[in-house]
Amino acid sequence: MRGTCLAVSFLGMNRQPSVPGHSQAGVAALLHFLQQAGRLSAADGRRIQRAAAQPNQSVPDLLERERIIAQKELAILLGESLQLPLLRRLRDAISAPESPASQTATRVAVSMLLEDALVKLDEGATPALPSAAVASAPDPVANTSPRAASRSFRALVVDDDPDLRRIVRGTLERSDLGLTVITAQDANEALALLQLEHPDVVILDVAMPGIDGFELCRRVRHDAHTKQMPIVILTAMGALENASKARAAGADEFMVKPVRREDLIGCVRRLIERAYPVADAVA
Repeated sequence: MRGTCLAVSFLGMNRQPSVPGHSQAGVAALLHFLQQAGRLSAADGRRIQRAAAQPNQSVPDLLERERIIAQKELAILLGESLQLPLLRRLRDAISAPESPASQTATRVAVSMLLEDALVKLDEGATPALPSAAVASAPDPVANTSPRAASRSFRALVVDDDPDLRRIVRGTLERSDLGLTVITAQDANEALALLQLEHPDVVILDVAMPGIDGFELCRRVRHDAHTKQMPIVILTAMGALENASKARAAGADEFMVKPVRREDLIGCVRRLIERAYPVADAVA
């Protein structure tokens, strides 16, 4: 039997955004920035803001659907203007040879960068106006923290709920683990990223369309390249029978949503320290 199984719950998210995952102030900041950059008329900005106030509306989706700006272009524009480190990942994905894996990597990088940018705008960040040629934007400022000189670890978060992906990712990135966090919306995307990005630890949801988390866990365990990778199953399905299924599938840990931040961070820390040499482990 691999590892131990935890069932911990506490601390729900109290945030009640007016658009999926983001405040109206953040949406207004984004639209104002696009107007300043000459990408959006004032009339279109008012129209998009009204539409975005409706339930379950995504501003990047609206902008692309209205043929105002494509999500990839918007991601590059915001990545440059906010100097987001993920801009480098997006450029690498775009420049890779065309393949299903590179297309998946580009889609994931665009999604992650847009999430980061909108969170920063929610928090009051003020983006700088872009240069005339967005594609020629300088690379983001390199990380010069002491941790950057040592090995960094990558976590893959797999969940079909975009808000939960964002919450788990934010929890891990804002911890002291020094993690780079990538996300996938389903098992197929996760399998592609496992081959492309080579993460060090995986956090899986169970109830996903198509291949569920238990089956994905089994596939990771049966692949020679990933069979030793630490796996956390993080799910709202808290029955004891699901904990048993998680153990049988090969999961190292089983946690029940909503989970306390410190419990999730502590769990990931233990798995990294156990799976990798002490010299590389997170301090």
